[in-house]
Amino acid sequence: MADHNSDKHEANFIAAATEKHNGFYDYSHVEYVNAGTKVTIGCPKHGKFNQAPADHKKGQRCPQCSGRRGATNASRADLFISQSKAKFGDRFDYSKVVFIDQRTNVTLICKTHGEFTMRPTNHLASESGCRKCADAARANSVSATAQAARGRSAVLPKRFEAAAGGGDIVVRVALVSGRGVQWPARYRPRRDILISGRATFKTLSDLIEAAFDRDDEHLHEFTMADDGVTIAPNNIDGRGRYIDEAEAPVSILDQHEQFTYRYDFGDDWTHTCTVVAAGVSASKLGYDDLATGVVIDSVGDAPEQYPTYDDED
Repeated sequence: MADHNSDKHEANFIAAATEKHNGFYDYSHVEYVNAGTKVTIGCPKHGKFNQAPADHKKGQRCPQCSGRRGATNASRADLFISQSKAKFGDRFDYSKVVFIDQRTNVTLICKTHGEFTMRPTNHLASESGCRKCADAARANSVSATAQAARGRSAVLPKRFEAAAGGGDIVVRVALVSGRGVQWPARYRPRRDILISGRATFKTLSDLIEAAFDRDDEHLHEFTMADDGVTIAPNNIDGRGRYIDEAEAPVSILDQHEQFTYRYDFGDDWTHTCTVVAAGVSASKLGYDDLATGVVIDSVGDAPEQYPTYDDED
């Protein structure tokens, strides 16, 4: 049963959407959760379709009305290429593009880094369009961060000098916000991850990204709540209060400790992480050969990492 706040948000969405689309759509089937969770909308021409409230309020229409569903692959390829050129200019060569749908890799040629494959939807939503370009930008960003950190402090907590204990760890990761959407506490998607005590924060980052169905091509960082240390990828010199995630052992984590994980500083997916169990035995929990980690509990669907451009389901 929807609570008062949900009813209020639903009413606000319907009012805003009705005004945006001049009363064209039917919202009688809407069951509002939050701005990023798709709702059912009725089109008087083509029937029901699903769409995120945030996208619909921005002007996204019925996919069939907008001519995307049913279009030929050739016309979709032309649309994809024109969208890419509008965003990235002449940075890419599209001569090897064979378009199937937005979720099937196409071959692109970066004029700096050469040939690579990528999903069209990921390419259009990314800041750089090319993973190697993104890596180069990330390295520059981390270098600047390390330089700035030198002026703040050159002292790290003792616990980061070596692993502080044994046993495996269970971390509860809850999605708080991302792409302008704030999840109410009761609706936050979460994952409980059992991770080997021998693993690093790099492994934990990989596990979180996989658990929430994301592609690893963006800046990310952990920030510890108690001492403010930030753990990030590719730390160049290890000084300041930033350390390399590949060198930081998860075994430093204590029971009930909390920290934050941010992924993709553009869309800013922010998670709260809580250690719900430390020093446990994976084998006693039924995981005899725990090489890195595994999701042992999952609540709620992970939102799409990128907006869907042609509503192909």
